[in-house]
Amino acid sequence: MNFIPYIIAIHKGTAIAKAKATFMLSLFASPVVFLLDNITNWAVTNSAYIYFTGAAIIIDHILGTAVHLFVKKDFSAKKNIVGFLVKSALVVAVGILIEGFRAIGATDTVVFDYFNMFGRLMVFVYPAGSALMNSSIITKGVFPPTSFMERLTRFNKEMSLDPFKQEKPQ
Repeated sequence: MNFIPYIIAIHKGTAIAKAKATFMLSLFASPVVFLLDNITNWAVTNSAYIYFTGAAIIIDHILGTAVHLFVKKDFSAKKNIVGFLVKSALVVAVGILIEGFRAIGATDTVVFDYFNMFGRLMVFVYPAGSALMNSSIITKGVFPPTSFMERLTRFNKEMSLDPFKQEKPQ
């Protein structure tokens, strides 16, 4: 749609033409402004979640690059870039879907709270778990320890915190 006639009408037209042009422009601008305002409010409210998930993606990329350069010695710039873009896109896409569940669902139930916690944890653990695995590969299982990585792998498969619970002595 050509917006120039409406902009000209706002500046040079009659009062009725100015009102009509302003109305027509607002029909297109309002949804965009509404969406951007909601995204900005969500980002401010959830800045820690965004920051740590983004940091996990960057750290995973750096450590993954080091693994493929120095440990596996099979580094490919093309695969590196594609891997980074795919992981980033998946985290964003799944994050949006999880946030959609949060926005649509009921807010005062134990099941909903559980889903929210594990949904966000799942989005974060995907790049963070990969970064920890890369760190473990670089240090040959010293850090993080192999036992922790086994528990994290079990958590990824079962979505249960049981592998991380301390067993009480009998």
